[in-house]
Amino acid sequence: MNVERVEQFSSVRWWQALNPAVYLVSILPGVAVWLLAEKPLSHTALWSATLAVVLLQHGINLLNDAKDWQLGADTFKYDTWVRIHDGSVRTTFYHGLISLTAGGALGLLVLLLVEQLWILVFALPLAVLGVLYNAGQRPLSYTVAGEWATALCYGPGVFGGL
Repeated sequence: MNVERVEQFSSVRWWQALNPAVYLVSILPGVAVWLLAEKPLSHTALWSATLAVVLLQHGINLLNDAKDWQLGADTFKYDTWVRIHDGSVRTTFYHGLISLTAGGALGLLVLLLVEQLWILVFALPLAVLGVLYNAGQRPLSYTVAGEWATALCYGPGVFGGL
């Protein structure tokens, strides 16, 4: 690796690893519900639910960065969270777990407050599928099932959930 490449990698900023455009898939359903709701809705609950989905997606993205780095797939990737955490797969993994836990707790709290626990029937399996996308020695992301998991989670999962 040449010196210019090393300097380029050392100058990555957290907002570059965040890649905000990726989170549109989590934010747009909340905006759609806000725009299309026919009856009054709690904006606090809606935006909290949207934040919960963003935190869940963020956690899964972090776990994916950690797993890809660990398996050698993204060691030359510029905008990875592992670089933000100074090459520490472990720190990136724990960052992902914290984000997943915060998103799950916030989402559960919102569902309890608005008395909509039935949403867990399909939301919980999708969250588990998102984690399985990165878990184990041979995660779903490295199989044909990975594309199906992504399509299911980001298609009917996110849009149906909100």
